[in-house]
Amino acid sequence: MDRVDGMSGDRGRAYVGTSAWVKPQWRGQFYPAGLAQRLELGYAARQLTSLEINSTFHGLQRPTSFDKWRDETPDGFVFAVKGYKAVTQWRPRIARAPLADFFASGVLRLGDKLGPFLWQLPEDRKLQLAEMEQFITLLPRSVAEASALGAGSKNLEWADSGLADRAIRHAIEVRNATFVDPAFAELMRANDIAIAHTNGPEHPQLHEVTSDFVYVRLSSGPDHFFEGYDDATLGQWAEKIEGWRSEQRDVFVYFNNPQGDLPHTPFNALRLIERLGGNPHADSTGAGQLF
Repeated sequence: MDRVDGMSGDRGRAYVGTSAWVKPQWRGQFYPAGLAQRLELGYAARQLTSLEINSTFHGLQRPTSFDKWRDETPDGFVFAVKGYKAVTQWRPRIARAPLADFFASGVLRLGDKLGPFLWQLPEDRKLQLAEMEQFITLLPRSVAEASALGAGSKNLEWADSGLADRAIRHAIEVRNATFVDPAFAELMRANDIAIAHTNGPEHPQLHEVTSDFVYVRLSSGPDHFFEGYDDATLGQWAEKIEGWRSEQRDVFVYFNNPQGDLPHTPFNALRLIERLGGNPHADSTGAGQLF
């Protein structure tokens, strides 16, 4: 199998994993038989190089959850965080309050393991450039801005992170064909926000690179890659990732299965990681020795 050196070096870095990790269908397959559920995150984080947190989309999490996720993963591991749906499903004029609640909930406590935020727009949200510009203006672009926003929450007590100030990255996933518009791509590029690359048949095909990083969500379902990704397709993605890395862009790739959590999903990620040079955090000593 051809491999591309994508996990190290002085170019952009590649982070590959899955969307979420609590998957009963993976037990006894990706997760070793008998592995306690409380050890699954630690196991996944030593096989993969990143994970996308999905629970943050469905509801506000506790500060202790972010602390736990941070502490149970190795140095160098990175989480992407899916933004709270109450932010993206409301209009910008009333989205500031749930956005403040989201940052007050403790997400910054992921510390150095905090990667990009993904904001998924609903399928019925059509492109309105003025509205998108208002939404982008709401998004904090640094830890300091996010902290100030969270500290202003009227519904939650601010969970201070102590995280040093640095830039925050954002990606937006669209699900309506009206966004296939050069004006939208130019707006994202002007604000250094990534357009999430998606490949599901239900998504508009919009693969513009508009930021200093690239965010990719590779799905599988009844109509595409139901049995998993073949070697040729993974090879094509590895080449694309290498091309982005050569442009000094970091790349975040997450495999998901919207129709159900198929057992092959994490193995797709493992095979792509292997093509990108392997995982420096991989632990093959067995589940019982992770902690």
